[in-house]
Amino acid sequence: MTDHDRHAPDAAAHTGPQPTGPQRTDIPEETTMSTLRDDDLGTDRSHDDSWLAAGRHPVNVGHLVMGIAFLGLLAVWALISAGAVDGADTRWLLPVPWLAAGAAGIAATVLTARRAHRAGT
Repeated sequence: MTDHDRHAPDAAAHTGPQPTGPQRTDIPEETTMSTLRDDDLGTDRSHDDSWLAAGRHPVNVGHLVMGIAFLGLLAVWALISAGAVDGADTRWLLPVPWLAAGAAGIAATVLTARRAHRAGT
């Protein structure tokens, strides 16, 4: 017996117990990337495609809010690190990014709702 034979998997040893009873037929066959078609993506195409034709896409409000908050806090950190503001100024400076992000989130929500309402009527 060679070293290769000792480590080769034995097909009969790994079969295990065979399932009995009715087999499930509702499980779809696995789809690989090479066999995936555009229709298989399951994307919702019911939205207004005029935005996409104009090069625009719907706004993800959560991403917008967190992005503005992150950039605002980065700006505050840069101001503090550069010495442009001192410790007393941080009391009013730190809430500004959160207020700006909240205002942008409210504005995006209102504008998206208004645009959706116009498209629906």
